[in-house]
Amino acid sequence: MKLLAEGFAKGSEGYVKLLPEEAEDMWHVYNLAREGDHITATTFRKVQVDKGTGADSERLKLKLTLQVETIEFDAEAGVIRIKGRNLTESEHIKLGAYHSLELEQGRAFTLFKAVWDALDIERVRQATDVTLSADLAAVLITEGLANVCLVGGSTTLVRARVEANLPRKRGAALGFDKAWNRFLEHVFNAVVRHVDFSVVKCLVIAGRPNIAGGRCRQGT
Repeated sequence: MKLLAEGFAKGSEGYVKLLPEEAEDMWHVYNLAREGDHITATTFRKVQVDKGTGADSERLKLKLTLQVETIEFDAEAGVIRIKGRNLTESEHIKLGAYHSLELEQGRAFTLFKAVWDALDIERVRQATDVTLSADLAAVLITEGLANVCLVGGSTTLVRARVEANLPRKRGAALGFDKAWNRFLEHVFNAVVRHVDFSVVKCLVIAGRPNIAGGRCRQGT
């Protein structure tokens, strides 16, 4: 889930703007939203529009803020239905009238709480920070270039990029071995710095076969 904006602190009022990207994100949203919270999202409504020749029905895109009263989660459809009173002044929808919103993947929304507790803050962090949930790390390595990545359910995050100028010709006398070993040491340090092995369960090292004169072979 993407964190688009935030403005909250523990024990105080505040908001967070989120963009769900996968099914698991909807479960996090369902557990974040509670009765009394305010949710702002876009919706579509059929409204009567007077064009001078009579009233016609049009489907308009509106942004509504509802004070949450009920929350329903349709896990099979991946949709959360919010019902509550409208807090947004609009010529099309009365202030205080009951309406509903649907939250789904790919549609951003803003959640406002009068008080943010530690549990809700931790849930936001877990849902939006891939470094706290990614259980796979990968090092993609070629001669003189390596990327250290964390892989989550829907996101791959490049945590470090290591580059080095290596001599074109190989051999200890030409300084290649020394430069190559120094490069590998920098890659190792980047892994230690950016991969939390209390979370990550597997580290994959990938590169083309016989890189650096056989020093990194396929399958090792």
